[in-house]
Amino acid sequence: MAAVDKSFLKNQVFWVLFITSTIQAFGNFLPGIYLPSFAHDLNLSTTSGTLALALMNATSVPGIIIIGGMSDMFDLRVPISVSTVGSALAILLVWGFTANLGPLLFFACLYGFFSSGFSVLWSRFIGVISTEDPRLHSILMCLFVSSRGLGNVLSGPLSTGLMRHSPFDESVKYGYGVKGYGSLILFAGLCMLASTAAITYPYFAGKTIDIDVPLSTVSRFTRRGSRERS
Repeated sequence: MAAVDKSFLKNQVFWVLFITSTIQAFGNFLPGIYLPSFAHDLNLSTTSGTLALALMNATSVPGIIIIGGMSDMFDLRVPISVSTVGSALAILLVWGFTANLGPLLFFACLYGFFSSGFSVLWSRFIGVISTEDPRLHSILMCLFVSSRGLGNVLSGPLSTGLMRHSPFDESVKYGYGVKGYGSLILFAGLCMLASTAAITYPYFAGKTIDIDVPLSTVSRFTRRGSRERS
C-alpha cells in the first residue's frame, strides 16, 4: 500500500486553518460549561441555567443548517466570519452585559446559533487544502476533530485559573463583574475573535513551510480524533 502523502503538512493553508480551529476550540466550550453556574451566581433559579443551556443546544441546529448552507452558497470566508464574529459579539456584548434572565436567554440563543456552525466548515477547510489523495480526507478531519478536543481539554484548567485571577471585581456591573466571570468572558470572546483570522487563508495559498513531522505523530493524533468522533 502506498504511503499517505504528508505534503499537506507543508501547506501554509493547512496550518492557518488548523491553528485558528484550535483557538476557536479554546473558547467554544466555555459558555456551555459555565452557563448554569453563571445563572446561579446571578441569583437566578436552577431552572434558568438549565433553560439557557437547552436553548443553546436547540438553536445550534438551525445554526448548523444555515451556516453550513452558506458555505455552499458563498465564499468560505463569509460563513467563517458569520460564525466567529457572531460568536464573539454574543459573548462580549451580550453575555458580558447580562444581569438578569432575559439577556441570558438571548445570549444562549445567539451563541448556540453562531458557534455551532464552525465545525460544519471543516469539510470545506479540507477542500481548500487541495489534496488529491482521498485517504487524506479522513486524516485531515481527524486532525480538526483532535484540535477541538485539545482546546476542550486545555480550556478547563485554563478557565479555572482565569476565574481565580480576574482583573474585574464585583464593583463592575453586569456579567463582567460576577464572581470572576469577567476574565472568562473576555477570554472566550477574544478566542472567537482571533479565530476570524481563518479568513486570511487565501493569502497563504501555494505557500509552503519547511517542516518534517513524522507520520507516526500524525497517526497518533488522528487516532485520538477518531475516538472523539466515535
